[in-house]
Amino acid sequence: MSADKNSGGAQGGEGEEPEKQVDRRHVNRRGVQMPFLIRRLGTAFLVVQGLGGLAWWIVLLTVPTSRRLFVAPGAPEVTLLAFVFADLILYVGGSLAAAYGLFRCRAWGWPILCVHAGAAAYASLYVLTLAVWSGSVTAGAAFMAPSLAVPPYLAWRLRPGR
Repeated sequence: MSADKNSGGAQGGEGEEPEKQVDRRHVNRRGVQMPFLIRRLGTAFLVVQGLGGLAWWIVLLTVPTSRRLFVAPGAPEVTLLAFVFADLILYVGGSLAAAYGLFRCRAWGWPILCVHAGAAAYASLYVLTLAVWSGSVTAGAAFMAPSLAVPPYLAWRLRPGR
């Protein structure tokens, strides 16, 4: 009789870890579980998005001439700068916090991702609508387009119980 190395020498199955059951519907051709892959790619996207948003605000606050690319013609710069605190908390902070929570598989990561997805979708729709109505500000619309689709997709695919 051989002792199980996971049981510390005990026999009869005590201390054995049950074998993981893999749902084949969530495994790609290379054998990688898709929720794992989506979580890792999503985490990378959220980190890049959060750091990109932070860099964008640093440029806007330190290089005033950069603001004209993101303000509708004839509108005061304050219409852009009014978003700074909400963006830093919900867009940048939410993105980075959700990335950390998802990466570490924390239970609070998904609810933060949901809050971030809503904030990112709202900001994206605002910028896209501004671009359509003003006929300008297309740089902002282009930068925000991925934020309209990716965070809500991640929230859907990574929801608990999936």
